[in-house]
Amino acid sequence: MQPRLSIIVAVSENGVIGNKNEIPWHIREDLRRFRIMTEGKTVIVGRTTFEQLRQAYESRGKLLPDRNHVIVTNQKDYVVSLPKCFVCHSVQEAINKAKSIEKDEIFVAGGASLFAQIIQKADRLYLTKVHMVVDGDAIFPDYSRFTRIISEETHEEKGIRFTYYTFGQ
Repeated sequence: MQPRLSIIVAVSENGVIGNKNEIPWHIREDLRRFRIMTEGKTVIVGRTTFEQLRQAYESRGKLLPDRNHVIVTNQKDYVVSLPKCFVCHSVQEAINKAKSIEKDEIFVAGGASLFAQIIQKADRLYLTKVHMVVDGDAIFPDYSRFTRIISEETHEEKGIRFTYYTFGQ
């Protein structure tokens, strides 16, 4: 059986997922959910997202521990010399690499360009809807093909309301 290809993302009411290479909100509970869901799995990310993660986690000495990282870049000379990191030069190459590693579920964690290229191939969408309107330059693509809501759960943290959705096709 093929592993499931899933997108995991947090999106504002107006579709923003980032602004100037930053996430426009900080929701600890959502970060914890991301960590728990992706732990022990394979995560596909674009190069810019990978660099942001690397910078954020460098102080801890590990990059998202207990995960395989498949990095998609069009920079032919891009090299990552870290364990469990694999560089690919196309979305299809990244999916194939992830499938060769992962038996259960592959997570796609951004950024915007990667989401746009992969959304039609994804089987599942784990979407955190952040109930606020923010400025941003990274927009999540149309996800209307995911019509079946598998689960829905609303929370609030420090005055920010957000809803976890799990969508299937």
